Amino acid sequence: MLTKKCLRCGFIKALTEFSKNKSKKDGFDCYCKICKNEYYKKNKEKIKKIQKEYKEKYPEKVKEISRKSRQKYKEKYPEKVKESNRKSSQKYKEKYPERIKEYERKRKEKYPEKVKENSRKSRQKFKKNHPERVKERSQNARQKIKADLNYRSMLILTQSQQTTKPGEVA
Repeated sequence: MLTKKCLRCGFIKALTEFSKNKSKKDGFDCYCKICKNEYYKKNKEKIKKIQKEYKEKYPEKVKEISRKSRQKYKEKYPEKVKESNRKSSQKYKEKYPERIKEYERKRKEKYPEKVKENSRKSRQKFKKNHPERVKERSQNARQKIKADLNYRSMLILTQSQQTTKPGEVA
């Protein structure tokens, strides 16, 4: 097991006790995690002040670093990102249903052809990915139509029977 000496406490510890740091020769911080945490707790306000000043002094650099970091994370964990986006979207839809309806209404007015095309593509994709559900829906629809036709036929028969007088043939 590889070890390293912490420059703050002086103890020799396993490399797992040190944070990774690419800028260092061996790839690890010179202070162990415990010392680093203690230092942060003692100097929290000072550290935050320095970070804030840096962000104000170099906003574009900070923005670029953040963008690259987000991009790396998206590439490394695409499923986590997808799930997180799905959950966020669902929460938003639950929290602001009226905003969603208004947005969709305006979008349909502004881009009717685009909305139709997207709906068509969405239906095609669903049919391709869920053939069993499409078949089930079709069968249910046919059953409803048959039931409706039977009901209408019965209504017509009962109405015709009610309008004809006894002894008359309809």
